[in-house]
Amino acid sequence: MHPADEFEAFKALIDEGKGVEDVAARFGVSVLTVQRRLKLSALSPKLLALYRRDGINLDQLMALALSDDHEAQEHAWFDAQPWDRTPPALRRKLTAGEVEAAGNALVRFVGIEAYEVAGGVVRRDLFDDEQSRFLSDPSLLRRLASEKLGALAGALREEGWGWVDARLEVDSHALRQFTPCDHVLREATLLEQEELAALAQRSAELDQQAQALDDAPEWSAEEAELIDLEEQDIAARRKAIQEGLKTWAPEAKAHAGTIVTVSREGDVEVIRGLVREGDRR
Repeated sequence: MHPADEFEAFKALIDEGKGVEDVAARFGVSVLTVQRRLKLSALSPKLLALYRRDGINLDQLMALALSDDHEAQEHAWFDAQPWDRTPPALRRKLTAGEVEAAGNALVRFVGIEAYEVAGGVVRRDLFDDEQSRFLSDPSLLRRLASEKLGALAGALREEGWGWVDARLEVDSHALRQFTPCDHVLREATLLEQEELAALAQRSAELDQQAQALDDAPEWSAEEAELIDLEEQDIAARRKAIQEGLKTWAPEAKAHAGTIVTVSREGDVEVIRGLVREGDRR
């Protein structure tokens, strides 16, 4: 039996009204395997016919299954040169102009669910163990992020700042246009002191774990990544507490401002006490 026959057999059972779980139980496979076979059965008939003639391999078919559009699948394959038909190359063509969710700050800030509720389409790769997701509407993502920042900016204006800007990105060059406004540090509350101490203790524990990994003959990349991510969270929280200790006099706030933006980790970042060139003069 050709593998394509299995794809069609799974599809025939579903068309008869069988559930995915029933098909999985009948063939002794996982539900994900059934879902993957159904995805392959829905590929362009031209590509499936080519697969039967050994003109395309299974890895390439799985890459093309990232799109449900037969025309897009066919263009990605037939318009490409032979050396440009690797699975990664095919995936890049099918997701050109889209936003990959993994590691994207705006995606984390807005949230996949909020994006979908607003009508955004998410393309999911069933054949990737990480279940990669691609957002097809970058402009919608940016609009949702801007709206969310705008709501936060409204709350910051109530603090008495002369101006508040909501920006999706802020780099070091942009910040050089401002001068920090004079401030004083208030004493940390008991709860803040306790949290800072807990963060310091956890940071020390993570340092020990990282050192143990370095010294081990074998180590897990996933475990190392988890340590790194938690260290980033600790650094971000420590910075937020320390920034919260800054206080400004009302008259200083009147000619200074605040920028609210999205950090590289996808969290809200508020930069208070910035003085524009014109206001400084």
